[in-house]
Amino acid sequence: MGDALCNLGRAYHDLGETPKAIENYYQSLEIARKIEYRKGEGEVLFYLSLSLDKLDQRKQAIHQAEDALKIFERIESPLAEKVRPKLAEWKETPQGPR
Repeated sequence: MGDALCNLGRAYHDLGETPKAIENYYQSLEIARKIEYRKGEGEVLFYLSLSLDKLDQRKQAIHQAEDALKIFERIESPLAEKVRPKLAEWKETPQGPR
């Protein structure tokens, strides 16, 4: 169920329905944490960060991405390499009007 909600969130994100994406990510995150599925938790946090940034919430996006990176590093997931460049980009580039 958690993976399905995450995938639904990704679909909403891709369709530009970012608030719906975020809603699904939070539901997925709750499940991942409840069952202690760390890889899934990290993935959801990273996708959530992308949606938050899309809504001009860069500070929150960075926080979520940092949490995802910590999880990926802890479990030695190669997905950490996906998060690092995005975090670096966000930290180097101030968010302005789009």
